[in-house]
Amino acid sequence: MTSSIKITDNSRELNGPVSREKLSSILNEIFNKDEPIPSSVELVLAQLNELSSKHKFIVNVTKLNANNVNTADFSVDSYIGSSWNDKSDGAFHYQIPLGSGQPDTKRILLVSVYWILL
Repeated sequence: MTSSIKITDNSRELNGPVSREKLSSILNEIFNKDEPIPSSVELVLAQLNELSSKHKFIVNVTKLNANNVNTADFSVDSYIGSSWNDKSDGAFHYQIPLGSGQPDTKRILLVSVYWILL
């Protein structure tokens, strides 16, 4: 049995300070360096702050570990409510599969980036 996770992006458009492609590139580059997650979050925030001084950012990371991919059964639901301006504030959710030294282990990061225009 194999495990798979699919994240569905229901947003109509990404109205953030960077494109989907740029944000995906930043997340892949930083989180695939095998650094501690708190350090990686700080690096993402530093890059986002360089790209826009007009926004505040929040980065949330959920790490999923399956010690045995044959018996792993993930079910993750996450919901968020917001009271913000849909034209200038928003969120981006991204999945990063991580390499593993163990063939029976599966690791995935679920990364959410939120921004609010000042």
